[in-house]
Amino acid sequence: MSLFIAMIVGCTTTASSQETYLLSTPDTQNIVTIKDIARRIKFNFRINVDVDSSRYYLDAGKLCGRDCKQLDSIKIQGRTMFVHKGIDMKGLEIINSKADFVFVKGTFLHADIVMSNVKNVLIRNIKSDNINLVNDSLKGLDLVNDTIGELLIMENDIKRLYMNNCKIKNLMILRTQLPDSVILHNTANHYSQENPLDLTLFENTDRKTSLLEIPFSDIPRIKFNYIDVQLALPTDELYRSLGKENFFKQNIMPFKHRMYRELLAQQQYFGFSDGYAKADKEFKAFQYATQGTTYAYLVNLVEKYWWDYGYNKGLIWRNTVYLFLMFSIINIVLYKRLILETYRIDEVVRADQRLNTERLTTFEKKVKKIVNCFLFTAFVFFSLKLDYERIKLNSFLLAGLIIFECIVGLACITNIAAFFFTK
Repeated sequence: MSLFIAMIVGCTTTASSQETYLLSTPDTQNIVTIKDIARRIKFNFRINVDVDSSRYYLDAGKLCGRDCKQLDSIKIQGRTMFVHKGIDMKGLEIINSKADFVFVKGTFLHADIVMSNVKNVLIRNIKSDNINLVNDSLKGLDLVNDTIGELLIMENDIKRLYMNNCKIKNLMILRTQLPDSVILHNTANHYSQENPLDLTLFENTDRKTSLLEIPFSDIPRIKFNYIDVQLALPTDELYRSLGKENFFKQNIMPFKHRMYRELLAQQQYFGFSDGYAKADKEFKAFQYATQGTTYAYLVNLVEKYWWDYGYNKGLIWRNTVYLFLMFSIINIVLYKRLILETYRIDEVVRADQRLNTERLTTFEKKVKKIVNCFLFTAFVFFSLKLDYERIKLNSFLLAGLIIFECIVGLACITNIAAFFFTK
């Protein structure tokens, strides 16, 4: 009982329906115990408890006692509060408290719990018809072993949302940004794909990516757009650092494979095309990585940067220009040996010969050589075939470069043609 002795500075009773108690430090005069408060409270009165100290521990059951089983509500103000052993009362209010932490534990049968201006909230073992969390200061919300009729989260900027073994009949989220992290354990099993736990109620105007930690078996029962979240998954780098690479390959890789299958089906079911594309690209990259070969690594790079795994075919145009410019620069560096000795194109050779007969400045000659080199690259890069009889084998590396440029250019032309036919 020593924990629950109240230090009371003043007691003001209104004529209507309210009594206010101010709890202060132990050296305060006029100390009144919890029992004294309980004797003064009449049925259906509301208690306002203003707490001066930085921490306050409230046992709602002992505060109410046998004489106050129908207490209307408790209203608390303070920095750090622990409220537990609630009874079948009508309400618990923690309003405008600016508390750093509030821990509510107990039964609170059919009680309406209202909180505002609280930074971190832990609600555990609660059965409540309604819990309302309002205003913009809530940073962390932990719900553990709770059964809630309606949970309202409004005008908050939650950074972390944790739910473990919770059953929420109706989740309402209004004007609240998507948390930085969402952790759901043993919660989505109370839902179905037809009636899912809806995380899309959160706004994401900042277009940030939230870390979502859920069992992969719960994916069909949770509604979320994968473009807004990133699943918390074990990585091979983690297991390599722990010396458990074989365990990763034998257990975690099959797990991630099934998880991506579930995720793709879920995104398609709810119609999130952008989320489906993100999941599909990650899945393809994961499949290439599981092969563990250099060839698979190179193919993955081409798939990713050439056309974004087929989801952005317009990249073909940009990459074709980049490749053409890259080969043009290489050809400029190797101008004499490549253009005049290894693979002679009559038009380019004649244009180069005219440079010696025309009266041009050194700068003008360099510019025209660059133009000739671009023409040479265009002849090779965009030609459908090479005239192999013209290739001189004075250098196998330079001959191989010519053939490689032609093959890459042919691949670009083929992809551009496919782009038009598949539109």
